Amino acid sequence: MPRRTVTQPLIDEVELQPRDAISFQDALLDGPEKPKKPWLYRLPLLFTVTLILAPQPSVLRMLVYHHWRVLQETKLAIVHLLMIDGLTILTLASLTICVVRDPGPVNVNLARRDDYGGDEDVGLAEALMDDDEDFTAPGKWCRKCWAPKPERAHHCSICGRCVMKMDHHCPWLGSACIGHRTYPAFVHFLTCAALLAIYIATIAMRALIYSFRNPFIVDESTPIHELGLAAYAAIVSLVVGPFAGYHYYLITQV
Repeated sequence: MPRRTVTQPLIDEVELQPRDAISFQDALLDGPEKPKKPWLYRLPLLFTVTLILAPQPSVLRMLVYHHWRVLQETKLAIVHLLMIDGLTILTLASLTICVVRDPGPVNVNLARRDDYGGDEDVGLAEALMDDDEDFTAPGKWCRKCWAPKPERAHHCSICGRCVMKMDHHCPWLGSACIGHRTYPAFVHFLTCAALLAIYIATIAMRALIYSFRNPFIVDESTPIHELGLAAYAAIVSLVVGPFAGYHYYLITQV
């Protein structure tokens, strides 16, 4: 009578399901889905865009009534307009990238490249049977996403997902995380915003000083716009400038 043999099932054939009824292998391969946030989370983003575009009417009035009509410096007014609009466009472009682009998804392929030396042929069974890796250790496994957690990845409780090289969660950028893919755009956003504020504050203060020294040459409303621009841009420079400098310091420490 032939002897019956019992074969042991392979690890990748065993269906392991977490509490939310999603298979363990599917959770590894697909990763956590990006949750949709309510529209209320977008209101701070609208406020940020408003802060960037708010000085434009006063800047245009200052360039027309002060540099063009009073000083008769048309070329200088055009240069100022191109510089301010150029920095504004760059600031909005960086802001768009931070909002639209994914900050850095955590998936099994990225975990394999980081943890297993870039070998794309490593299977799920080999990854789980590796004696040198403990996915239950802190920083190796996210119990909320039920997925591998590579080094320097953090779980965002607001977004409900893990983000590669997460820096922080910024509500002013549409409630988005700043991570591996969006950090360069975030630093570029801070740089352009700081330069834009410093540039506007410089030309507005110079125009305001000229208006105080020559009160009978300029009209009555233009100095009010210049004073508002100088105060507004100075406050933004003092807030955004040190923040950008701090991130440049962090970059040099890596």
